[in-house]
Amino acid sequence: MSRYRLHPTPAQQAVLRDHCGHARYIWNLAAEQHSHWHPGRRNAPGYLEQSRQLTAARAENPWLAAGSQTVQQQALRDFPTVPWPNPLTVPQEAHCQVIFGTVDLQDGQDATPGIRDVRICGSQLVLRALRPREIDEAWQAMVTAAPGVIAEVPDEASFKARLQRSGHLEHGWLDLAIDLDGVSIGRIQTFVPPGRPLSPGTFDVGIDLRDDARGRGYGREALALFTDWLFERAGAEVIEASTDPANVAMRTVFQRVGWQLAGSLTEFGREWVMYRTTRLEWETR
Repeated sequence: MSRYRLHPTPAQQAVLRDHCGHARYIWNLAAEQHSHWHPGRRNAPGYLEQSRQLTAARAENPWLAAGSQTVQQQALRDFPTVPWPNPLTVPQEAHCQVIFGTVDLQDGQDATPGIRDVRICGSQLVLRALRPREIDEAWQAMVTAAPGVIAEVPDEASFKARLQRSGHLEHGWLDLAIDLDGVSIGRIQTFVPPGRPLSPGTFDVGIDLRDDARGRGYGREALALFTDWLFERAGAEVIEASTDPANVAMRTVFQRVGWQLAGSLTEFGREWVMYRTTRLEWETR
């Protein structure tokens, strides 16, 4: 396949990223169907049946219907023709051979002019901008969080103002809802820690799930999707996150995704453990 270097406007980049995300989402669903096959079980659905399923899915999911049906159907057409041994490992670029110009990073992780309208699609989850009612819910979750989940409670007005800009990566900050079947089950973010300058290309990450969504692999998928996107689209070189030493569930998520324990950190008058992954580690894991 030929590759072309495009120089789209920021608005065009957002549209192309959505097309790539939708194609990857459809591809991964097709791969999941085929992964359940074993001798004695009937074959996984073919292109025609999958096309019917795609039509039904677009009718039920406005975010999918907002994308190009042609792009999504082409992902289904391509699926049986690509000889990867495990289709679940197919990278996003397999569907969308588009190379954007590199992102200039200045003053730490501050991308200029920033990346807007971020939407990241996985096999089960979608990382997207928060809806208005979810901003109030996020604030309530913040003020009622158990000790050890957050470092300190921020100012309500500034917190809500920041979430109103969710979906936009600006000055190192990006907030996204973790969406399962159209419902937010948590939040994932990059942020700039106060009083701790970050090296150029370094992003600090935070993640939180609702209690009823924990222990089901959603945190692992969300973190992997977010890590992929930061390296591929935001020019990240290092991604790191801290957690309470007693937070075994969060530490397990970091380990299973492939992040490494990088030591400890004293911040906000408390001790935290730091996990980290670099671009090289992520690409060679």
